[in-house]
Amino acid sequence: MSSSSSVSAHLRIVSASDAEPITIPTVGVVVVMFWIMATGNVCCKTVCSHCASDPLDPVACDRPERAIYRRWRHGYAHKRMSPKSANDAPPEPGAVFAPLIKRIVASLGRRCHVPRDAHLLLAVSGGADSVAMLRALHAIAQRRAWSLQLTVAHVHHHIRPGATGEQDADADAALVADLAREFGLPFVRADLDPNTNNGQNVEAWARRERYRALSTLARHVGSHYVVTAHHADDQLETLLMRMLRGASVKGLAGIAWRRRLAGGDGQRACILVRPMLCVDRADVCKYLSDLGQTWRHDHTNTDPTRWRARLRRDVLPVLHDLRPGAGARAVALADHLCHVASWLESQVCDAVKQEVTQTGDAIVIPRAAARKLPRAVVAGVLRHALLQAGAGADDVGQSTLEPIMRAVSDRRGGTRSFDIAHGITIELTAQHVRIFPSQIPPAQKPLL
Repeated sequence: MSSSSSVSAHLRIVSASDAEPITIPTVGVVVVMFWIMATGNVCCKTVCSHCASDPLDPVACDRPERAIYRRWRHGYAHKRMSPKSANDAPPEPGAVFAPLIKRIVASLGRRCHVPRDAHLLLAVSGGADSVAMLRALHAIAQRRAWSLQLTVAHVHHHIRPGATGEQDADADAALVADLAREFGLPFVRADLDPNTNNGQNVEAWARRERYRALSTLARHVGSHYVVTAHHADDQLETLLMRMLRGASVKGLAGIAWRRRLAGGDGQRACILVRPMLCVDRADVCKYLSDLGQTWRHDHTNTDPTRWRARLRRDVLPVLHDLRPGAGARAVALADHLCHVASWLESQVCDAVKQEVTQTGDAIVIPRAAARKLPRAVVAGVLRHALLQAGAGADDVGQSTLEPIMRAVSDRRGGTRSFDIAHGITIELTAQHVRIFPSQIPPAQKPLL
């Protein structure tokens, strides 16, 4: 090779510090320039500006290229992207770039583990939270990184008092149906019958029947995922309420990002996901205001006779004023306690296998063995045994278990008894803790 061709194959750079020439092969310069273009100037953000997904996240994006240039290729592919069909209209200009959408999409893949091409049943009440969820997921549904199929669902509870309350609820349902029609999405509706509530707390009945109805609707439309619009402020309210009730570690884990939603009647269970736990109420209202989107107001949510409404009106504004981002911190705390609860549950399961036995009708726990266990594990073992004996989840709270645990750990002899709900009895002797299931027929048990 000639001297001139040898020189042309290199680039000479002079260092500012020592003025020593640095020789870099031209191919090296090309590689460096490509690196800068791929990871810096072209698409340096971890969230793609086109589809609001992370190009390096295999859950959120299907780009097959290597990580060194995947961001560049991902962004280039989106420039040529078009809607899949005439019914899949593109989102409104600029909507996909909203920070709220980016956070929801990141949570959808990383925290809720929703796969690409999933069919989602969106539980939309007509309030600000669920309307924002609908708008956000519709904005990214037909992006190639997701290709989601959406179905809008509404549950009419028929429990608002008076004719005005029923008219308001009908208007909520009409708004949701109109939004589904506007976006070209399927719409399904379930109507609950309040006459089926046999004296249970109305809110508890409505919550249980709502999720049952959503599970049924999901099976009807062929969806495996039900999406609700719980956000960070809902998590903060839930933690405060459970703390005031004296909940255990499991209760303080709060609202889960993802959990199984029982199908009933032997049907396959759906997965309930809550991708909006990463945003708070202020984010939701700002997003809808920027879009000019209206929503409905449920006046029962501002009823000060209800715990959650009172906390929302009188307590949360003070907390946000004292500590901005209180909702996000509540979500982080709940995530941490969820891990703690999982570890504790594993310890309880081990203790149950080793120590709990069935003798006749009684569930028996050796008292000496219970004394050696950590207090939180003893509470878990007692809770497990009481649930097995027929107690309800509301019957085995910390206030119920506390006096029993104190009795187990002391050194007193003799026989002591503790009456639990529905006729369940705990008998404590010097050697054993015996739990006797209810002898009351189910039809005669008092209603919760």
